[in-house]
Amino acid sequence: MVQGGLDAAIAAVTESGQPYATETRTIDGVDFVVFSNAPDNLRELYRQGLQHADRVFFVYQDERFTYQEAWEEAARVGNQLKDAGIKTGDRVGISLRNYPEWIFAFMGITSIGAVAVAMNAWWSGEEIVYGIEDSGLKLLFADEERIERLRPYDDKLNIQTIAVRCQPEGYIPWDQFVENGSRLMPEEPVPTDTNATILYTSGSTAHPKGVLSSHRAILNALMCWECGGAIGAYMFPQAAAAPTPLYLPATILTVPLFHVTGLVVQFLQSFKPGRKL
Repeated sequence: MVQGGLDAAIAAVTESGQPYATETRTIDGVDFVVFSNAPDNLRELYRQGLQHADRVFFVYQDERFTYQEAWEEAARVGNQLKDAGIKTGDRVGISLRNYPEWIFAFMGITSIGAVAVAMNAWWSGEEIVYGIEDSGLKLLFADEERIERLRPYDDKLNIQTIAVRCQPEGYIPWDQFVENGSRLMPEEPVPTDTNATILYTSGSTAHPKGVLSSHRAILNALMCWECGGAIGAYMFPQAAAAPTPLYLPATILTVPLFHVTGLVVQFLQSFKPGRKL
């Protein structure tokens, strides 16, 4: 263990010029310590995955998608959302089980500066309607289970819904929605403090509350966890010098993507190391 302990390690790892250098930024009148080298937005995080373009990124049953394929599918979604009139700041809902389309939709939504509303897939039809109205959705991605729960409210809702892995009458199927979408990622300006996500609380004492997070907030959380590893490696250099594993990193997605653990800790944290999910 190096001399100076934890404080010295933090100071060394976060000093100017280091990968995890920090600085103070004033955001909405409040001073925050942020990482100087954080990506500007989530699209730039997704772009890091292209360093491992041919690696398998996401496995669903017998389906396999590489980082390159995920990038291109997200581009198709983003371009078609733009054609549908979705703009920066508009809210787009995802009400699905952990299908590959959940990931592609999220990437496409956030890449154009829209806000991905990760809706609880366990909600009843009434709760889904509440989330749609509370968040002000402009468009919704939903699978068969969620669409069936919404059937009793068809007359009440007026929202374009993209049907994922099903083709119910009156809905646009996913394949049709993305069919003509360009595989070139749209390069819309997405400032780092643009809102990126709305995740809902459990609603144990009242209606669930929608919680906004910006691109900066999410990316700094990711870098904070990485920085913790760098601090540990600095303090215990003998551990950092361990042989490189013979296998590629992989993790099992054991929680819903609408939860911060599935979304940020497992999904979004996979891009930089090229981890298989």
